[in-house]
Amino acid sequence: MLKPAARPAGRPRRLTLERVLDEAWAMGIDNIEMAPLARRLGVAVGTLYSYVNNREHLIFQVASRRAQAMVVKDVGQEWQDIIREHAALTFERMRGWPQLIANLVSGNAGTHFGAETRRVIVDLLHTRGLSKRMANDLYFETNQTVLGAVVATQFMETTLVPLAEGRSSAEAFGIPAGFGSYEPALERMIACYEGLLAG
Repeated sequence: MLKPAARPAGRPRRLTLERVLDEAWAMGIDNIEMAPLARRLGVAVGTLYSYVNNREHLIFQVASRRAQAMVVKDVGQEWQDIIREHAALTFERMRGWPQLIANLVSGNAGTHFGAETRRVIVDLLHTRGLSKRMANDLYFETNQTVLGAVVATQFMETTLVPLAEGRSSAEAFGIPAGFGSYEPALERMIACYEGLLAG
């Protein structure tokens, strides 16, 4: 009796990128390692590299996939509240997943990152009366402000606070009380766009 032909090496049947990412997420984003993940999936470690380039790429894929799910929902709110909600969600996910910032800075994120979020937010703002150009500008200006706040907050927590030796960062380094907060700058942007729309 002939033995069935061996299946060619490569991606095992029923294994998909989605399953890899789901299993990696279940491990906890700070605990992701290639060998334990391969064991959980019942595959060789080398098989994972058919789906991701390396561990950092895997972590980024997991984090960005979860981040895309955190998008503002249309419940009839004004455009000002849409951009406030978007800023809050962006701050939350970037603070929760520092790997996202590392990949953005290193260029590993790729130009596709955030494309769906951008489309949703720009479309929502446009339906509230902003031109596509204004909506796009406000989206990017908000992201820039929030990312700056995230980096400032992490810098303060990891560098300034330890160096302050029990004093406040303001006392030790003259850092303003609002350092690391995106809200004041965001409200100024909103007021500016309100003026543009009124004019």
